[in-house]
Amino acid sequence: MYGQIHVIVRSLVKKLGGQETWDVILKKSGADDIEHFMVFHIYPDELTLKVVGIVSETIGVELVKVLEVFGEHFLEYCYDNGYDKMLATLGEDFRSFMDNLDSLHALLALTYQNIEAPSFRCEPLMADGSMKLHYYSPRPGLYPIVTGLLRAVGTKLFKLPDVQSEILEVLDEKMVGDQPIQHVIFKVWNILTEAQFEMIKANEGVLPSLVVPTEVSVTPKSFVDLFSFHVVFDMDLVIKQVGVNIQRMSPRKTYVGLNMTEVFNLTHPIMPMTIGFFMEFINAAYVMDVKEIVKVSKEDMLMRRYGRLVLKGALYYMEDTKSIIFMATPRLDSLEDMLKGHMFLSDFPLFDVNRELVLLNQQRIAEIEVSKKLDEAMAEQKRLSIALDAEKEKTDRLLYQMLPEKVAVALKNGEKVGAENF
Repeated sequence: MYGQIHVIVRSLVKKLGGQETWDVILKKSGADDIEHFMVFHIYPDELTLKVVGIVSETIGVELVKVLEVFGEHFLEYCYDNGYDKMLATLGEDFRSFMDNLDSLHALLALTYQNIEAPSFRCEPLMADGSMKLHYYSPRPGLYPIVTGLLRAVGTKLFKLPDVQSEILEVLDEKMVGDQPIQHVIFKVWNILTEAQFEMIKANEGVLPSLVVPTEVSVTPKSFVDLFSFHVVFDMDLVIKQVGVNIQRMSPRKTYVGLNMTEVFNLTHPIMPMTIGFFMEFINAAYVMDVKEIVKVSKEDMLMRRYGRLVLKGALYYMEDTKSIIFMATPRLDSLEDMLKGHMFLSDFPLFDVNRELVLLNQQRIAEIEVSKKLDEAMAEQKRLSIALDAEKEKTDRLLYQMLPEKVAVALKNGEKVGAENF
């Protein structure tokens, strides 16, 4: 895990038990307060879990409760340390906030490279105002953190004083590539204000019908060119239409008629590629990458060098055609990703924000590298400061063996020493 998590654990312990308690935990765990607390460095999960386990043992609170309290403190720490506006704009209500946490993790992944973030998915609200929340994590046993996080989101962000949750199921599953993952289903309630609950009961939250034009001025050819990174598939997952740039950036001769499972790997959210899951979680952010094909003709390779194409976007159900459209854009974190994928800014429509984001993020990556080096320099400075203090103490001891302490201190302070007998 990133050192940022270690910093938040340290903050929590000092808040609960003070510096003395933290010193005891450091000694028991063997962690170094400098070496293992650099924000942008990655440390083994075993070290993090060991520290948390010793926190539980030292303060005499069971591990589950410690994790719950950490979940609450985690959100408060983020809110009080520069992430308040980001969290406040994530959703207008509790459910939309939880639905968009994955988008926040995707954004943080631009800063914290190789982050293994959990995934959250919400089912529609039930008649009583409660909902089911699905939590997926490659790290088993950490789900009590979510209980504390849910309480903190309700209290801190939406002024809901009594958000409650219970665990319905804990499932150990395997996803793409047989990767083990823990899937926990929560029931969450007391997540609506009184006004929101009354609106749902009265069914006033439904938007009025939109005026639909009788004629559409955009031809299929124009649509495929304009939205060049989209895929349309039917209820059997059979591909019906593909944007022009997806076709151009892949050595496949055609996509139409193939099944989505033949062409794409679903990397996020973590779930099987079935029409049932797509319809149930239609409002999730999706990341799919185009599967490599074994044989590519020399002619195709001469036309263009092909890189790995990763698409990020959303699904929309089209009632009139009984089909789903995946409106996407290539997922790019840096100019290096563009070079690896053999992509160019000219491949993106002028309205695509990827043009600006990839350039802005390149600058951010450079800033993060500077911050990482600064983190290391500050840690080295702390180590040198501790070593210097130790050497000064040795020097003072040696000096006090040669001169009376009173005289030595006066001389060090530049004071005049009068004649005395010793």
